Amino acid sequence: AKAIIISNTTFNNWLKLYERFKEDTVDLGYPIAPYEFFRTLKIGVRLIDELHQHYYGCFKTDLFTHVTQSIALSATLLSDDPFIERMHTLAYPIRDRYADIGLNKYIDSYAIHYRFRKPELIRTCEYGSNNYSHNAVEKSIMKHVPTVDRYFQLIKYTIDISYNKCRRKGKKLLIFAYTVDIISRLVKYLQYKYPYYDVRRYVEDDDYSNLMEADICVSTLGSSGTAVDIKNLSTVILTTTVNSPQSNVQSL
Repeated sequence: AKAIIISNTTFNNWLKLYERFKEDTVDLGYPIAPYEFFRTLKIGVRLIDELHQHYYGCFKTDLFTHVTQSIALSATLLSDDPFIERMHTLAYPIRDRYADIGLNKYIDSYAIHYRFRKPELIRTCEYGSNNYSHNAVEKSIMKHVPTVDRYFQLIKYTIDISYNKCRRKGKKLLIFAYTVDIISRLVKYLQYKYPYYDVRRYVEDDDYSNLMEADICVSTLGSSGTAVDIKNLSTVILTTTVNSPQSNVQSL
């Protein structure tokens, strides 16, 4: 093969076994050790896409292998964690990176602030954890019908002051939420409120055409937050609160 495509997970499963059994991994079905991989297959260039998504695994692969040239791709190699940022700089020094000439900014970004009428009904953490969880927030919203109604009215209001005022021909709207439950309910709500729009969801095993063809699509950051190019996408509504600067920039 002139080009070989392999997942980080597949390769890291091999590394985990090698850490545990060393050269005995030959008896498990691996004919060589990881450090011999690129030389054995005569691979001269290794290219890693979306480096930031599996940084630990990519870093570990570097420790166990050797290749003549390595190219790593990421538009968001950044982190709020000082340790992770230090590891970024260690493996990929600034002097070796592409000199960014700056972003061509064409997106207007706005924040819609809201508060709950009965905040005592809203959980912001999973049981046993002190960390914020948007999953917990959406689950608690779904438990109280009046709160669900008002939350969906908030999203409709946001659509009315943004997407509905856009005059682009063939315009499309992408809405990000977290749980499949709230996404499914929101799709039904919007189908009722906007019968003249094609409203669909795109999660898990839904057809990819839902994302590409719908006027309004409701999805997750995991399904549609990275490497998705929707023609005539005019508006994005991010209802999911995430602390990761990488996820925020990628969705933008």
